Amino acid sequence: MLPRLTQITRTVTRSILFRSLPVLSQSFPIARGQIVRYQHVKPPPKVNVEDPQIGDYPNLPVEFKLDRPPLGWEDQQNRRNFGEPIHEEEEILNVWSFDRYDIDFGDAAMQLLTFFALLGIYMFAIKQTDHESPAIKKQYPYDGLRVELGGEADNNDSSQ
Repeated sequence: MLPRLTQITRTVTRSILFRSLPVLSQSFPIARGQIVRYQHVKPPPKVNVEDPQIGDYPNLPVEFKLDRPPLGWEDQQNRRNFGEPIHEEEEILNVWSFDRYDIDFGDAAMQLLTFFALLGIYMFAIKQTDHESPAIKKQYPYDGLRVELGGEADNNDSSQ
């Protein structure tokens, strides 16, 4: 029973590991060299003028609570006044949601390059100021125990 089970397992493993995968030109209906054009899709508006599911609730503009000034609110922790209507997507716009970063790609790339350049300069400076150990190497008698460590007794050359 065991050899048969091993043979089945080996066959299944081989079929999974060594199966032929589809080639891109066979699986894609696009001919080689054909240009694919994408249509520009207009992004959805920030405020829906007519939302049938909102009813008579006020349709508030999208405003992140982190963009509001930190002082001058009745509820300073959440940056809102009591009685102020809550946006329907408050969990995305409140102070406890993820931070919104207003930095473009060029500034972020420049900051990363500056960081890695300063890191490289620091590593180079450490390498250039690398001094030898402040401790003295251990010294052994009899020419550094040359004979005791396997050296020849009649050879007086201390270059080993």
